Amino acid sequence: MKLYLFGGTEIDYNQHLILKRLINQVLREINPKQLLHIPYARTIIPKGEEKIWGEDWITRDLDLSQIELLDARNSNDLKRAQKPVIFMNGGPP
Repeated sequence: MKLYLFGGTEIDYNQHLILKRLINQVLREINPKQLLHIPYARTIIPKGEEKIWGEDWITRDLDLSQIELLDARNSNDLKRAQKPVIFMNGGPP
């Protein structure tokens, strides 16, 4: 079992670009068939960061071309999950 933890970026220093690159690198490395996205940790998107961390950032910034994206808020997606990699979205409370 492996656990990957990412987080803590400063937009002013463009650290979000590094973080997204690292997430993509790990996804290529582990090559999952499914990615189950659990966005519950994010309750708000900071003002001015909508284009960086908005609802579509995962499909826009992650290479999911060979990965089925599942949304934990969707019961049909949860039913289809077969040993997915679990991705819990972070953000300010």
